[in-house]
This record gives sequence, structure tokens and C-alpha cells, in this order.
Amino acid sequence: MIRRRSNTDGSRLYIIGLDGASFNYLDPVLKSGRIPNFKRLFDNGVRSDCISTIPPLTPPAWSTMLTGANPGKHGIFDFLQPDESGAFRIVDANNRRRKSFLVHANENDIQTVSLLVPYTFPPEPDPTGLVVSGLGTPSAESDFIRPHEFRDPLLQNFPFLNEVDPTKDESIETLHQRLLDMTVSTADLARHSLIEFPDCGIIFTVFQATDLIPHFYSKYFDPDHPGYNADDHDIPHAYRRSLARVYEAIDIYLGECLEDIDRNGGWVILVSDHGSQPLMGAIGKDAFISKWLEDNAYLVTGGDKGRTKQAAKAQAGSIANRLLFLAKRYTPHGIRDAVNRLLGTRKEALVGKLSEIPFLEDIDWTLTTAFCAPGGYGVGLYINREGDFPHGIVPRGAEYHRIRDEIKKGFESLEIEPGVSLFNGVLTREEAVWGPATDLAPDLFLMWREDKRLKERNYTLVDGRKLDPPGEKSGSRLTWCGTHRMEGLFAIAGEGVRSGVGLGKSPNLSDLLPTIHMLAGIPVPSDVDGNIITGAFEDEFLEANKPGIGPTDDKKVDVSSITSQEESDKMINLLEGLGYLN
Repeated sequence: MIRRRSNTDGSRLYIIGLDGASFNYLDPVLKSGRIPNFKRLFDNGVRSDCISTIPPLTPPAWSTMLTGANPGKHGIFDFLQPDESGAFRIVDANNRRRKSFLVHANENDIQTVSLLVPYTFPPEPDPTGLVVSGLGTPSAESDFIRPHEFRDPLLQNFPFLNEVDPTKDESIETLHQRLLDMTVSTADLARHSLIEFPDCGIIFTVFQATDLIPHFYSKYFDPDHPGYNADDHDIPHAYRRSLARVYEAIDIYLGECLEDIDRNGGWVILVSDHGSQPLMGAIGKDAFISKWLEDNAYLVTGGDKGRTKQAAKAQAGSIANRLLFLAKRYTPHGIRDAVNRLLGTRKEALVGKLSEIPFLEDIDWTLTTAFCAPGGYGVGLYINREGDFPHGIVPRGAEYHRIRDEIKKGFESLEIEPGVSLFNGVLTREEAVWGPATDLAPDLFLMWREDKRLKERNYTLVDGRKLDPPGEKSGSRLTWCGTHRMEGLFAIAGEGVRSGVGLGKSPNLSDLLPTIHMLAGIPVPSDVDGNIITGAFEDEFLEANKPGIGPTDDKKVDVSSITSQEESDKMINLLEGLGYLN
């Protein structure tokens, strides 16, 4: 059982988060023999793909991993999304409707260290150990390190924490080295934290470079990438080995974790939020969706100043980036206490106004029935329904379903070439997610296909519509060449874990919380979607460590009508049908 503050004789759990990692990119490095501790972990433990969320984006995926619930229960679906008033806002941990396993651990006398875990900003006010929030932190000026007394020493000793966007001001010539340095520093931060908090029971460290390297360098090392050219000898060797060098740096830290559990007992878990693969399709997807909606009279704009032109310029400075700039200003650490004193109860209203997304300013809402979510990701589509948005015009009921079904069929009819759909699937919210937060979800989820034929056809569809080819990351000199895939990874080694075997069924991200609760001896909330990854453990260990069943965990409702196992199986069947889990 994981150690308590009151009894440190227990074991420690190391969780190593590999953002965007998947075996299609890890295994070639493994075969090189240069990451012996990864091999040791896999040989002595269990490894498997791990299925991400719909959509496989960072905010919903890490939130599902943390809470054991699908986005329809925890309430986070994208980087930007509407709140109950219909206003679009930047998502952070305040949007999450359920507790993370870290909070459950703290409540059960387990000290935790959480380092750079995405979407843990703002941190819990009073952690038992240490929190340094990761992706989703608005700026280094924000209140992202708790306890406060660790803030200044950590920023001084680990300068990489002072810049929350490691791609800022970088080029393809320099980014790979910066990400390698950040990886080494992240491991050093974990070592330092263990010295400061030697009694911690759980240390959760996330490495971001395993996601960013594939986004910008995969065409240099992935032979399956349409842009890969093995014969181009002008490509620097550092580009070819950019991801391998990052894994080699992580391997050193992984080895130290394995040494500790060999001596003292415990476990090491590897997990990723989603996988990575070549970007073969389009970029600027929200511009394409908005143009299609406008051409078909679902979206009515004010002409050249309307949403379509704004979306087409997303690469030059997206709405999301402009609002993130504002977000960096509303939680500065230095004036936080003064703002609290001066504004009192008005602070929440002011912060809400600053963080509201002023999008689609030139839309004619009296005529618009559907629109694409802002931000440039092109995953979510919303129906302008009465009661859901401030100027909603589509009545609930039959008219809503008629319009949604019409749009769904329209997107499903788009083809790269005859018989090859542009999308793996166009899913309704009821198909993709379930739970009490479903009303905040997009009405349709667009599951884009990554297909080499798009490039071969110059990004022109059968009906003559064109998509924007991959271009530069907004505000940088970096060109996108990689994207996400549904299959991430999971591995575990340690006490009671089976040795050197695979799992017959890939776990979901939602399975992590029940599994961690079992190791901690904490009751599992009765309304989680995940299940203990029983195939990873010896029968005797499972029998001796059965967790109890706790109360429901939603912050706003205390009932769930969902049978978790049935819904989990439903999602797997859906993804298999869409061709993701081959």
C-alpha cells in the first residue's frame, strides 16, 4: 500500500507522464538499445496501448486520467469551451467537476508531489506536498506553485519554469535542444522534490517534450511521414535523433525510479494522454468548417470581416492566443493578495469578464444556426440552440435534431477521393460522451482522417473544396508536421505486477484512477467510468488489495445513471468501428 504521512513504512508510487507518447515512436528507440531502463520496465512489468478520450486532446485527456471519468462527467472537452451562460472561456482546472486522484490521496493522508501535470492550474489551495502546474498555466507570474514558499527558490533553481511555452521564440534549428534541456531539468526538478518531500507517497512528473518533438520533427525521423526523405543528407542528425535523445534523458530518471522500488517496494507507472502520428491532413480546420457552414447557410457573417476570414487568419494570431495573453494578466502572483482585498466578491465577476472569449463578433446571430468552436482545432461544432447560448435561435427538440442531423450528413458526405471520407466519423455528443456535463459538450465531434492522399491531391476534395495545408504554429517559426492519435501508452512494474506480459484488452485513461486507488487503499468513487487494470496484477495481489466503493464524486450532482462498464465497452466498440483500434 502507498505510504501515508502518518506511516512512511508503505511504498511509493512513481507516475511518469509522457505527453503524446505512443509505441509507434517509442519502440524504434527501444530497439536501438539506448534506453535500457524502458526495456527493463517492460520486461519486468506490463505494457499496453492506452485509449484516449474523444477528442484526443490534452485538456480532456489528462482530466480523464486524473478523475477516472469521461469528459461528459468531468466537464472539460477542449482548450476553449462554453460555460453555463454560453460564453466561451479558456479552460483550466476550475472547470473540472470532479476531484483528481491527487486530491483523494491528500484527503487520505498521502503526501503528493505533482510536477508539470497539464491542467492542474490553478493548484489546490492547500496540497499536502508540492504542486507545480503544467500546460494550461497562463504565465510564470501566475500562482502556479504551491506551497508559496517554494515559488521563488524553484524559479531561481529551475529557470525553465519561468517560461510556460517552450516553443516561444524558437525555430526548428534550436527547439530540439531547448526541449532536451527542459527534459533534463524536469528530471532534476523531480529529484529535488524528493529531497524536499522525502515522505511523499505519490510523485507524478510529466515530460512535455515527448509531445512537442513529434509535432515539429516527426517528418525527420518517421519513415511513414509523407514529408520524410531518407536521402536528404542536409537534414541535421540532431533532427533525426530529436525524439530519441529525449527518451534517453528520461531513461536515466526512469532507472532511478526502478532502483528505488527494487530496494524499497512500490510501483512505477508510465502513461500518456494520447499518442502521436504524422500530420497528413489539414491545418486551420476551424476555417474550413466555418466556410462549409457559411456556404450552406448555417453560419451567416458580416462579409469579409466575418468569422470565415478571422478563422482563415488563425495562423497569424488566433483568438485563443490573444485570450491567453489576457489570461496571463488576471492572476499575477505579485498583486494577487491586493486584488483579493480590493475587489472582494467582485473579483470573480471581473476575472470571468476578462477570460470571456470575444469570438464571432461579426456573426448575425439572428440567422446563424451552427458555428465552429473557436481556437483553430476544428474538433467541435455547436448548434446555436435556445437556452444554450445568449442569442440562441434553434428550438430544442425536433428542429434541433433536424439541423444537427443535416449538418452531420453533410460533413459525412465530404470525400478525399471517391469512397474515402474526410472524417473517420462525425459523432453526436450522445455518441461521444455521457454524464451530467454533456450539455457543455459540442453537438458534433469531427474525427478528422489523417491520410496521405490529401497531400497527393493538393488538399483538394472530390467536390473541389480546398483545405489549408500544414503551416506554421501561430506566433512562431515552427511548422506543424505531427498530430495526435487515439492510442497512447500505459506500463507498470512493481509489487504484485505480472512480469513481461501484455494485456489482452487495452485500458482507457479512465482506468488509471481506480488502479491508483487500489494501490493506495482508497475507496473508488462509485460513479467513475474506469475499472482497475486487473490484467496487470497477480491474482493474489488483487485479492489482498480490493478497494472499497466510495460515494459519487461529481461536485454538482450526486447521482449517476450510467453503468460504467457498459459505457466503457460502448466507447471501445465505437472506436473500433471508426477504425482507430486496429
